[in-house]
Amino acid sequence: MKKINNFIKSRSFVITLLLVFIALIIAGVTYAWFTWSSTDNTNMTMQIGEYTTVTFSGGNAINVNNLAPVYNYTDGESTSFSLTNNNDDITKEFKYNVYLDITTISNELKTTVFKYILLDGSSNIIDQGNFSSASNGSTLTITENKTLPNGNSSYTFIIYIDGNEENNANMMNKSLSGSLRVVVERKSIAAANYITNLYNTAEKRTATVDSITYNLAPSVNLMNDRYGSMDTDIDGGNIRYYGENPNNYVWLGDTYTSTYTFSSNGTSITRNVGDKKLWRIIGVFDGRLKLISNDRISSTILSWDTSANTTGGNSGYGINQWGPSESYEGADLMRLLNPGYEDESVNNSLYWNKASSGTVYTGIRNATTRSVSFVNTGLSSSESNMIDTATWYLGASCGFSSYVNMQYLSERQDSTLGKVCSDGNNCNDNVKRTSVWNGEVGLMYPSDYGYATDLTTCNQTLNNYNSSTNSYVCRKKDWLFNSSMVQATISPGAHSVHADYVVFVTPAGRLDFSNAFNPTAIRPVVFLKSGVSISDGIGSEEEPYVLE
Repeated sequence: MKKINNFIKSRSFVITLLLVFIALIIAGVTYAWFTWSSTDNTNMTMQIGEYTTVTFSGGNAINVNNLAPVYNYTDGESTSFSLTNNNDDITKEFKYNVYLDITTISNELKTTVFKYILLDGSSNIIDQGNFSSASNGSTLTITENKTLPNGNSSYTFIIYIDGNEENNANMMNKSLSGSLRVVVERKSIAAANYITNLYNTAEKRTATVDSITYNLAPSVNLMNDRYGSMDTDIDGGNIRYYGENPNNYVWLGDTYTSTYTFSSNGTSITRNVGDKKLWRIIGVFDGRLKLISNDRISSTILSWDTSANTTGGNSGYGINQWGPSESYEGADLMRLLNPGYEDESVNNSLYWNKASSGTVYTGIRNATTRSVSFVNTGLSSSESNMIDTATWYLGASCGFSSYVNMQYLSERQDSTLGKVCSDGNNCNDNVKRTSVWNGEVGLMYPSDYGYATDLTTCNQTLNNYNSSTNSYVCRKKDWLFNSSMVQATISPGAHSVHADYVVFVTPAGRLDFSNAFNPTAIRPVVFLKSGVSISDGIGSEEEPYVLE
């Protein structure tokens, strides 16, 4: 794929129709008659940029002899035009706009009875309206910001008097003049739409796991999760990246100015930094990109929660409730990653604010703290401005001897939350669990990890993703797997004697429970605003997508 120019000028072409109004009286009944003519005697074809042509057929051969009140708009008088899109860059799309520039219009024609309609080649209504708001020198917007399909597209513009409504006889001998204008603009495609198009246009194959048949597009490493249910259309769920190392890398931010190196469990990692960091696309969810940080945000071990600020305390083992709940302000890690906790002394929105210094809970029972800087790994303002507030589901996992579809559904139910036990040192808190949390920065779900593998070769329950069967194919084909770190998820674990259990991905590649205070690697997850677009790159680690 060729790389994308950062700046592409919009281009437009104006097509003009002269509308000449004539009034006749036939058998005592008033009819409004029009004659249409173009500015050219032949078909008008013009090229817009290097990709698109516009053709208005017929020239002055477009003659309308009897525009009269009609019961169906299809019996009105019409003219047609076509747009040809030869765009070969799927990171860009064309938007077309149609306007009617009115030179003069008689007051008697400014009525809801006098109408227009724009149809596509299949006679589907694109837009419609009337002339009640028209005036001399005004412009009526027929349609705006519509996506132009690839290839040739035809359109029909119709003017008609609606015979189903009472007509005003004063329309006789009144006039309208103006011009029909077609404007085409080439724009960067929304990033979520681009990934969706990659999936939609690729050749598919299917895989069946736990009686759920999934559609996969191997050439682009994308699949549809069907929301974990056969009740959803095979292409009706979330679109996700899967496989060993798909091209789902993105730079998020404005510029990168330097490099830094840090150690991750004995491995030295060097990244370009500044205001731009490397993320990876989990997929498209509700029309938005969902990203996960490619790297952990600190080599310092971090607690999911330590119970430091919670009545009842759970003896310092932590509480598995991510978001605020009545008198509980939420997990320690949630407060570190998200805005709004700047006034606290520990885990006080340090990551969100790209803080150069601060203290965090370090994965030691009873809330031991340590000074940490997020000046290299925290969010810049350009990054945080792209992040959308999202609803995160906090349903608990009761175990992993089930397939990924059941885990996905479990995360979205509220019948079993993070606390099902009633007494004991690891169940000694008074925190009410909630089923959802609305916020900016979270963690991956266990189901994100489960769906990131290749389901055509991995037909295992989640506790067997590290199985030696077929040479560990589940974890080897899972791009979220990392053998050098324990990775935290956002989901609690429901257990008979533990209210401190949360779900982790182990270095062996399976899902498991662990105490919330335990040390873990943190890879933040965010949803981007729907308007974020791709301006450059091909998605590889060497040439990641650049978002704007």
